[in-house]
Amino acid sequence: MRELNGAPRVVDIDPTEFVEKRYGRAIGGVQIVRGDFARKYGYLHDVAKYQQPVEHPFGDFRDDIAYRDFVRSFGRIVGIDLPGMYRLRHGVKTHPG
Repeated sequence: MRELNGAPRVVDIDPTEFVEKRYGRAIGGVQIVRGDFARKYGYLHDVAKYQQPVEHPFGDFRDDIAYRDFVRSFGRIVGIDLPGMYRLRHGVKTHPG
């Protein structure tokens, strides 16, 4: 979605500008947990290291690995297909302007 005059709106996407990517494991931007699980367990609340401010605005991203391992401790992680889902990566400029 993109904001136009302060209101979110859907932006047309040209699927030919994207390449299919499949992940062999859950990683940061593509980790999804059920709402009831997230409400019950939160995000690494019992791990002091991940409850401290970080110097770099995004930290070191190791919390993604820790969270995946935490979720796995409750049972099997299941991959899902999400047709029509597009992941925009920051830091890679593909269009002028």
